Amino acid sequence: MKKNLILIAAVLISVLITGCAGKKAAVQNEIKQVQTQSAGNKDKTPAAPETKKTDEASNTVASEAGYSKYSGRWVTENNLKHDIPFGTVISIKADKSGELSGVVSDSSSGFGHISNIDIKGKINNNKFSTNFSNDGWDHSGTIELEFNDKQVVLKLSYDKKSESVNSGWGISPGTFNLVNINTPIKRTINDLREGGWKDVEGQCFDVDLNKYGKIRFISETNWNTGFSFYLQDSKCNIAYKFPDLYLNDYQTKNYAIESISAVSFTDINNDSLKDVIILYKATDVTKKVPSAICNVFTQKSDGTFVNNSSLNDKINASGSTKDIASIVKFIKGIK
Repeated sequence: MKKNLILIAAVLISVLITGCAGKKAAVQNEIKQVQTQSAGNKDKTPAAPETKKTDEASNTVASEAGYSKYSGRWVTENNLKHDIPFGTVISIKADKSGELSGVVSDSSSGFGHISNIDIKGKINNNKFSTNFSNDGWDHSGTIELEFNDKQVVLKLSYDKKSESVNSGWGISPGTFNLVNINTPIKRTINDLREGGWKDVEGQCFDVDLNKYGKIRFISETNWNTGFSFYLQDSKCNIAYKFPDLYLNDYQTKNYAIESISAVSFTDINNDSLKDVIILYKATDVTKKVPSAICNVFTQKSDGTFVNNSSLNDKINASGSTKDIASIVKFIKGIK
C-alpha cells in the first residue's frame, strides 16, 4: 500500500473531490486543504451497536443544540453503508446560532476527478444558500442546503455558461440527501467488501468484549483510504465501527503509517471495560528512519469507543511505542 494513499485516507476519510491527471498538482494541494478542514472530526463516534436505519427527516432543530448539531461530515446513505469515501460529501462546522463554514466536495473512484468548494455564511430558517465562482474546473453556480432533523439536503446547480464546460468533471450538479457519517446503519461484511475493504492478514481476532460478548474485531484496509476497524458478529453483521484513525498535525507532518504491527485488548483505566490499543509500523519522514505510532480507543459503558487524543499524544511523545507491553507500562505510570 502506498504511503501517500494511506496519509490521504487517514483523514479523508474525509472529504472528496473531482478532477483529472492534467491538474495533478492542483489536486494534491486540494487534498491537503481538505485534510486540514476535516481533521476536527477525528474524535466522533457512532452509537453502538449499528442496528438502526436512518429515520425520516423532520424539520425541527433541537433548541438546546441549535445548529451546532450539524457540525460534522455528511454523505449519501449508500456510501455510508459501504463505507465508500468517494462521491458527494459536505463537511460543516456550525455554531448554535447558525454561523456556518465548510467544504462541499466531490470525487470519482480512486480520487481521479477531484473538486471542492469552500462555503461560509448564515443558516436561516433551516436553510443556507451561497453562490460559487469556481469549483476548480471552471464551473460556477449555486449551492443550497436544507437542514432537517436527520438529513442535510444539498441542491447544487450550475449557471448557464457552466453547463457545457468540462462536462463530467468537477462538482456534480443535482440534489443529494445526505446523512451524518456517524449515523447508525445496518450493514454486513459483504457491504464492506463491496466498498473495497478487505481483512488485514493476522490482525483480526475473536474477543469477548464486554457488552458485545463474543465478537470478532476486524482490521480492514482499502487501497484508497488506509485502515478502519469494526466489530463483526456471528451472523456477519457489522455491530460497530471504530472512530477514524487517530492523526494529529504532528503525526501527519512527520510520519507515514505503513502497516498494523499489533492489536491489544486491555483495560487501561481500571473500569472493568476492555480498551483497544493499535500499534502501527511507520516511517519518520523527517529523519527517514523506522518508527511506530500508537492509537488507543477507550471503551465507554454504552459500548462505544473514544479516540483518546490526549493519551495518544502523551504515548507517542514518550517514545514508549516499542511494543504493547511498553505502552501499557507507560499508561499505568501516568498520574
